[in-house]
Amino acid sequence: MSAFGKHHVSGIAISPDNRTLAAGYWDLVTLWSVFTGERLGILRGFKRYVGGLAFSPDGKLLAGGTDTGGLRIWDVGRLTRIASLDVDGVGVSVPAFSPDGRFLITPSTGGLITWPYDQGGTIRVFRVNTR
Repeated sequence: MSAFGKHHVSGIAISPDNRTLAAGYWDLVTLWSVFTGERLGILRGFKRYVGGLAFSPDGKLLAGGTDTGGLRIWDVGRLTRIASLDVDGVGVSVPAFSPDGRFLITPSTGGLITWPYDQGGTIRVFRVNTR
């Protein structure tokens, strides 16, 4: 068993090749080597807790969503943000890439989540363009 970092983690994802762990915190995502525990990089600029993370099928991109509707897409190899969207001020839960990596799907809550989850929600589909 390995431990990565010492702070509250609000979202996690593992790359398709099982080599990289992405851990979301307040305002940033840290990339860790699964095998060595070495920190590989930091992705900043969320300005909120990063609650949902997803790698693209080829592992080159990482999408992260926040509780206030922020959605960021990063080029993992270059550690650079390639897209930044605000999705109507609602929480973006776990984003998901389509199997071919061309689309990013973001489920979101309609407002504050309350039991029994009666606030509704929306699914949005974005075309991913890395050119």
